[in-house]
Amino acid sequence: MWVKMEIRKDYVLDRYVIIATNRGKRPSDFKKSNEDLAALPEFDQKCPFCPGNEDKTPKEIGRVSNEGHWQIRWFENKFNAVELTSDYVVRTDNEFYTFGNAFGKHEVIVETPKHNLQLWDLDENQLSELIGVYNFRIEELSRIPGVKYVALFKNHGSEAGTSLVHSHSQVIAYNIVPFWVREKIKAVGKFEGCPYCKLLHRERNSERHVLETDNFLTFTPYASQYPFEVVIFPKKHVRFLNELRNVFLELAQHLKLVLNKLKELNCSYNITWINSPYDNDLHFHIRIIPRITKPGGFEFFGTHINVMSPEEAANFYRGGVYHD
Repeated sequence: MWVKMEIRKDYVLDRYVIIATNRGKRPSDFKKSNEDLAALPEFDQKCPFCPGNEDKTPKEIGRVSNEGHWQIRWFENKFNAVELTSDYVVRTDNEFYTFGNAFGKHEVIVETPKHNLQLWDLDENQLSELIGVYNFRIEELSRIPGVKYVALFKNHGSEAGTSLVHSHSQVIAYNIVPFWVREKIKAVGKFEGCPYCKLLHRERNSERHVLETDNFLTFTPYASQYPFEVVIFPKKHVRFLNELRNVFLELAQHLKLVLNKLKELNCSYNITWINSPYDNDLHFHIRIIPRITKPGGFEFFGTHINVMSPEEAANFYRGGVYHD
């Protein structure tokens, strides 16, 4: 029996959610209509990310090739949010107005040459190779003087903010540390030792666990803000993705399981890869947020209403059935 209505606090953040399953639906009811899945061709001559259209993107930075054909390629975002300038300092000239250049680099990583494939269609080996590219871009961009954080993220579907259907991820290296990363660092500092390391021992045996292997644990957070929200944590305390380079294939196994279930729902989603800033000690993790429900006015007060209990969501990811 899963909770029907309850207030829950995040593990470390001073952030609350309301779990209100009486307002929700069965997992099958969240599934988008197959009509939303328009048949896509393997190649679209109008798509700038398809092979043969490389001249429609900014100058290529790098690629992964197989038998003379690229499998993954990356380049600067044509509609960049930041740019490299001579001044990366953020300053406050008076009490209230803090400002600076939007300094950094904004790149696109095209995940597959095939227009009709999405991230959830890639196999574990392809996902592992892609994770290797993610790691390479994070490492290289973090070396730019003035960069304080490298944010890697994936938007899939119109509800998640993507504008091009061809599967891709983005990376933004810039001159501040993101708000929620700073909040997590402050919250973690209130504990003796890493709270995430401690809670992993609890979640591995909870109703919220999804998958455990030698090096990773996937589970639905106790105070999930969104239906079917799920996280992947390394069981060993590491700060950066590059500390996991020997187990990318195992990490891909966890990612593939989640993506397979999201494909069943045919939903939009966001993925964020949470590295620690280099001068801090935050436990690396991946957060996957399905975009099934839209926030209403109440959420702007800072408390989300989640219509799917994390326990029920975990059961779905494990392949279970819905329980009344």
